[in-house]
Amino acid sequence: MKMDRSLFARIDVALLVLVGLICCMGLLNLFSGSVSLNAIMSNYGQSPFLKQAIFMAAGFGICLALQFFDYQLLQKWNWLIYGLGLVLLFVVDVAGDSAGGAQRWIDLGIIKLQPSEMEKLILVIGLASYYAGREMIDGYGVKDLIGPALVVLFPAGLVFVQPDFGTAGILLIIAVAMTLLAGVRLSTLIPVALLGVVLLVLVWESRSDMEELLKPYLKAYQIKRITTMFNPEMADPMGQGYQILQSKIAIGSGGLVGSGYLEGTQAQLRFLPERHTDFAFAVWGEEWGFIGSVFFVGVYMLFLLWGLLIAARARDRFGVLLAYGVVLMIACQAIINLLMVMAYFPVVGVPLPLVSYGGSSLLTTMLGVAILLNVRMRCEPVSTVSRSQD
Repeated sequence: MKMDRSLFARIDVALLVLVGLICCMGLLNLFSGSVSLNAIMSNYGQSPFLKQAIFMAAGFGICLALQFFDYQLLQKWNWLIYGLGLVLLFVVDVAGDSAGGAQRWIDLGIIKLQPSEMEKLILVIGLASYYAGREMIDGYGVKDLIGPALVVLFPAGLVFVQPDFGTAGILLIIAVAMTLLAGVRLSTLIPVALLGVVLLVLVWESRSDMEELLKPYLKAYQIKRITTMFNPEMADPMGQGYQILQSKIAIGSGGLVGSGYLEGTQAQLRFLPERHTDFAFAVWGEEWGFIGSVFFVGVYMLFLLWGLLIAARARDRFGVLLAYGVVLMIACQAIINLLMVMAYFPVVGVPLPLVSYGGSSLLTTMLGVAILLNVRMRCEPVSTVSRSQD
């Protein structure tokens, strides 16, 4: 394998520093969120904190290694990657491990792989490849979007039946956003946008009858999560509403400067459920307060904006779509998680990337970061493109 040495000078140190800072804050938060969880302190002989630290180290190793393989190989292997993703989702639906009423994992021994997490990145690669290879100068029409619709509907359907309502929704959001970036004709966009507005109005006006409307399509606990969002205090204060209420109490009790590290009562006294996963930011808000939360969100936003800058400087259409899709994948999860923690979105089990505990989510995000590093390294022409050669 020949490697252009000029590529080494293009390693995006700033991106690595931002990711490292977020990971450090995530590990500090995870230690505080899991230190009082006796039930999960022994997991294959390791605490969640130690397991996450190992996955983070592995993730950084992956980032440093994969950035030297030209990202355009992903476009060449697109259908193989997409097919593998569908196979893994099918295996999960047929014979996967179950927990909490959902069947989402494949037990590999050292890690329980969650294919639906990997599918987010696989979909980004698939759509970027599709739109890069079928550019329409005047935008895509309805017939042109049949292919991308099928590309997203197959995995989204397999994820939905697990059931994983949150991830299925994220896949659809990624598909819509990447399609808009690729370019859609106004004659297609306007009717679809108007239809979306009408549906949102109908949903809002029907919120009092939400349970009856959704009963044929969703499971009872999923319906409860949606109805709880509109009024958590009254809808289910000791059930689904309990998580949201305790999260709001935790964030609110943090005040301006927080209660101090390892001093948050909601986390340490076990009032806050899922404090190491879905509600990790509530732990941070309680212990570090408004100032600490602004710092955290600020670093995260800088990381995402840096990713958008990389996308804008990519050397080809595939690189632009790929980098944009990765940033969108991470941003979408982060926004939904933060809104969920603050009771502005249903509790749908979406992790906060690089912060919430979970090996599959962390490694998927790190693979996305590796793609950003790869695109950044090749933003400008090089004398000898670094490629693997036989």
